Amino acid sequence: MLKHYSHDGSTEIVCNKTDNSTKFILYLGGDAYSVPAILISDGEVQKLYYLHRDYLGSIVMLTDEDGNIAERRHFDPWGQPIKVEDGAGKVLQGLTLLDRGFTGHEHLQTVGLIHMNGRLYDPALHRFLMPDNFVQDPFNTQNFNRYGYCLNNPLIYVDENGEFWHIVIGALVGGVVNLVANINNSQGFWEHLAAFGVGALGGAVTAAVGGSDGGASFLAITGTAAGMGALTMGTNSIIAQTGPNFSGMNNVNWGAVGKSSLVGGASGFASGAVGVWATNSGMLVNGINSPVLRSLAASPLASGAGHVVGGTTYNLLEGQSLGNAFSNSFNGIGQSIAMGTMLGVTTTIVNSYAHKVNPWVIRSKPQSIDYDFTPDPYGENLTLYRGTTGSETDNSRFLFMTDNPEYARTYITNGGSLIKVTIPHYTLYKMRFNGDVIYYNGTHNTTIPNTEYRFSPRVKPLIIKNIKD
Repeated sequence: MLKHYSHDGSTEIVCNKTDNSTKFILYLGGDAYSVPAILISDGEVQKLYYLHRDYLGSIVMLTDEDGNIAERRHFDPWGQPIKVEDGAGKVLQGLTLLDRGFTGHEHLQTVGLIHMNGRLYDPALHRFLMPDNFVQDPFNTQNFNRYGYCLNNPLIYVDENGEFWHIVIGALVGGVVNLVANINNSQGFWEHLAAFGVGALGGAVTAAVGGSDGGASFLAITGTAAGMGALTMGTNSIIAQTGPNFSGMNNVNWGAVGKSSLVGGASGFASGAVGVWATNSGMLVNGINSPVLRSLAASPLASGAGHVVGGTTYNLLEGQSLGNAFSNSFNGIGQSIAMGTMLGVTTTIVNSYAHKVNPWVIRSKPQSIDYDFTPDPYGENLTLYRGTTGSETDNSRFLFMTDNPEYARTYITNGGSLIKVTIPHYTLYKMRFNGDVIYYNGTHNTTIPNTEYRFSPRVKPLIIKNIKD
């Protein structure tokens, strides 16, 4: 078996020397660790599959373009495949359609190992085959097990490349932030240490999932933020009542703990939601390519929103009217914004380096658009038509085309004509998952059945370049 990889991780070519077969795998919209779909071809037939992942990023199911289950996988906590079956429930001998599974990594099935880029990992032994040359946290004894996987905690952490130092840094920053926030509510070394530990857990999970600028999904970010907010506030409440050794648990006011958890969850959800919006808002960060600058713009809004929503929730639970609860929630917002910005920027920096992204770049080169318009010799192509209007040279506007030439003629204005372009299906799939094209039922003339395709200004020049009269 011989495998070739493209430089950007979007394509793999698998050559089987036993039967002289070749398989092409195209990751639509990114790399193997992030894409929602793949295109598999043997040179004659190509099939589209959607990838379904769990919260660790493991590919647990593949479905075809009609939504039918093609392959279902079950892994144990350490990544060992327990059961693989097809859509009919028939047990398969290993990963069949795609050899990537646990956390998105490649399974070397003939030897029972997982290739984690930096090192080879044995899911049966729960160990790497090579040692980690970097002790990331000398205060954590698990770090001195140089062959260990993710601090022996595979249900929380993901090792993308054999290292996870960004998680350690996230834990340190989260611990400091929570310690500062509770410095007046805790007494003595052990209570301070407990406050640090609670914050460290939240910071570690935040770094593992990724900051709002790191590409994680809206639900992953807001769900993690809400969960960690509830856990942190609830645990802080318990420590405040019992001390760091949790003595006197029988006297804990669980109503107060629940209230604190609710406040923390509401605050975390609001902070995560605003953070996702802010870092993806064209109005707020349009033209800003530096992850650090984007975080500096978004983090104050996110932490401020979390403070206000959390404060309002707390005040309402204390019996205040909505107006008073909201106005009083702004007390102490400056400290929350300062600490939230510090945590947000630091998390962005460590996640950027963890994902091989330069967090400091201010102006980057325009992203190359790698779309192949060479017609598929096996006929898997689509011909689209357009009735020209004179706006075809305006690259700031969308380009609309249709699969029905009669429908396209209804658009012709200013003495225009009918033009057409032929695009391979796999190129359309790639455009779709990159957000460069959407399709829908045409509404310009409802008497002519058709599908209309709206291409983004980014790819409009490429479409025009390949148009034929």
